[in-house]
Amino acid sequence: MALMQVLQDKTDANYDIVKFIQHTLGFTPDDIPERINGYVLDENSCRFYSSRTYHKLDTPHQQDFAGERACCHAFQDIVWDLVRQLQPTAKDTRSFPAKLMFLHDRVVQGDFASYKPDFGYGAPIRANKHRWEFLGACGEMKKTRTNHYRAVRNRPITMARIRQLKKRQKVLHRIIVKREASEPPKPPKLPKLSKPPKPSPKPPSHRMTTRAGAKRKAAPEPVVHVTKKRKAPAVKTKQAEETSSSPPPDPRKRQLIDFSDAELQMAKYINELLSHGIRSYAFGFLIQETRMSLWYVDRMGMATSQSFDIFHDPELFLLVIAALHSANRHQLGVIPLVKYPDGTAQSHNKATLELPRAVSGKGTAIKKSLSFRLRVTPSSPLVVAYGAIGRGTTVVPITAEGHARKLFGDDKLVAKMSWPSVHRKSEATMIRVIRKKVGEHKDAKKCLKNIVDLKCSLDVSGMEVKLPRALMDLSEPYEPRLLRTLVMKEYLPLENIRSLNDFKTVYKHIFEAHHWVFVIAGILHRDPSLSNFLFYYDDDGNVVGILADWDVSSSKEDLAALRDGVDKAPRPEELIDVSTTVPKTDEEAEPKDETKTHDAESTEQRPRYRTGTGPFMALDLLATTKIVHRYRHDLESFFYILCFFCAQFRPSTAEKPKAHFAYLHGWESGNTKQVHTTKYSFLENHDGAFKALFKDSDKRYLPLFQEWIWPLYKVMFQHVSEFSAALERSYGKVELALGENDGEMAEFNMDNFRCTSDKADGMITFEKFKGILIS
Repeated sequence: MALMQVLQDKTDANYDIVKFIQHTLGFTPDDIPERINGYVLDENSCRFYSSRTYHKLDTPHQQDFAGERACCHAFQDIVWDLVRQLQPTAKDTRSFPAKLMFLHDRVVQGDFASYKPDFGYGAPIRANKHRWEFLGACGEMKKTRTNHYRAVRNRPITMARIRQLKKRQKVLHRIIVKREASEPPKPPKLPKLSKPPKPSPKPPSHRMTTRAGAKRKAAPEPVVHVTKKRKAPAVKTKQAEETSSSPPPDPRKRQLIDFSDAELQMAKYINELLSHGIRSYAFGFLIQETRMSLWYVDRMGMATSQSFDIFHDPELFLLVIAALHSANRHQLGVIPLVKYPDGTAQSHNKATLELPRAVSGKGTAIKKSLSFRLRVTPSSPLVVAYGAIGRGTTVVPITAEGHARKLFGDDKLVAKMSWPSVHRKSEATMIRVIRKKVGEHKDAKKCLKNIVDLKCSLDVSGMEVKLPRALMDLSEPYEPRLLRTLVMKEYLPLENIRSLNDFKTVYKHIFEAHHWVFVIAGILHRDPSLSNFLFYYDDDGNVVGILADWDVSSSKEDLAALRDGVDKAPRPEELIDVSTTVPKTDEEAEPKDETKTHDAESTEQRPRYRTGTGPFMALDLLATTKIVHRYRHDLESFFYILCFFCAQFRPSTAEKPKAHFAYLHGWESGNTKQVHTTKYSFLENHDGAFKALFKDSDKRYLPLFQEWIWPLYKVMFQHVSEFSAALERSYGKVELALGENDGEMAEFNMDNFRCTSDKADGMITFEKFKGILIS
């Protein structure tokens, strides 16, 4: 259900099939090899496929294995026979030597869900050895009916019929560049596919359709800014809005999509595929009975093709198989900046990251191309944020080569690759501003070692990395994005901490650095979490804390401007309660600084929301979207990080040699309301909930509770829940007054709202927090 909510208004359905293949896989009917006698579907396999059903049930003991083998193996045989006709030579010279395979109801290995797609396109290895990061595509089958296959349907696919496909491309006028016309043109009519004979009984429709009677997503209600003149808001009321004329709907905007069970299952698989590997998009297909549709998803949304009957439109089926089996890694979604040697299908060995240009850590242009060798090992794994839609942060371990090695030396590095909003300030720019200003201040520069060491960065557009969306004429994306790559020094996550004293040192380093950045550079981090608390050991063996991930930070000026218009914060409908990664957006401008350049997450997979990471977000920000992020909210996050670490850290043991953080029920939910309720009860200490959290703490780290956590709670955080509830009530009264068009009462309650927030600011301070840490 959560995934459907994310994709429902970000999906374009029924895209022309020939154009879909051309724009995603870079393949056209002209690319199909000439064959004198044309092509043909294997008759025996087609007959077997038609006469069998495939029911994939929840438990393997209920599987109809005979039906499964006949149905899925038959489809696989049809595909393989076409491939043999397309590639008659035995030697496989493709750069990505893969094939479409039935996966025998086996779990594809990965870092998240245990999913079992029916088909995978990858290296021909044992089904139980497949990994999501090395699959090029995935597929799902739903076949619940049998029918008699007539051989007459298996007419040859002649070259003349293949050439007829090119005429379909002329039916639709797809515009590659953004429309400049003042009025959007009417959507073109899609060409009709050949109709199969009417079956008996009539099969139910399996096509993805627009919800009957569904309305477009309502525009946000008008934002009302209450001034101190105590006048009624000079905006339209809801009643006035309803009677006012509205502009005609834009046909290019999406309508809500209803997913069938089969389509939702396919969406889960393609979401999982994009959550692994170094990808910018993912490709897949869905077969329902004898109809096939193609699927594409990137960080901005999803698109599906027209469905077609593989037996009645065999030339389209041939086009799909030919395109898939001739595609290279990049045409199947791997980011083109990453190069793999030809013939490699199951390894990152010898792969490289190639940056055609870059901007140095100090803001100067690097005009020469830079090359880095991928260094993916069990101890330095590839880390990808879960979820297709959003930034999709991918952390790739690398080492410099050639010219890059001359610039950056032999240090172990990482490339942080993500797809943030084009409207978001560059994280690289923020880091440069921070390092410059902190480094110039005589008292703050001691904390420079606690800020990430940025080597270089690169921004590229979707067009430059050949993102299919840049070619496809889809609806306007939910949020336009670009690819940003940051090359930084590699640091260690908190799972690698060696002792309690080391943790305390790392924590105090980061606490001090966070404060100096706010005071001197005027930048608030806004997302302290376990995942961006990193560290390293220097040459003398001393531990050094690092505060990373500045991608949602904001300047003081931006936050101050928003504070005077609290109602400008995101509205409730902008928060999506999902367990996948949700993009975090804001409208603040980048801080003005002479170091600003024109260059255009973390390893821990915690649920993320618009202004933070759920388990560590301040209670105010979980309760209401109407309060602007303040310094005290970051301090509250520091407190939750301390609590989470003490309660959930499990150091390595002889039985479990790998240290880890145990799952914390309620805190790590993807639903903001549940996270808020759980943390509210924790702070209220309902039924001893506060101390109960630490009952399973590791004895080596339990002293944190008595020395830091309990004193911080008693001095500052035991009243946080009261302030949070008071703020929520105050703004509820503001909205009630605005609904009644009572400007004076709205202003009165807004003053109470801000007064309560100011009191909370005075209760949670840096001085009080630091006093306990150093006592």
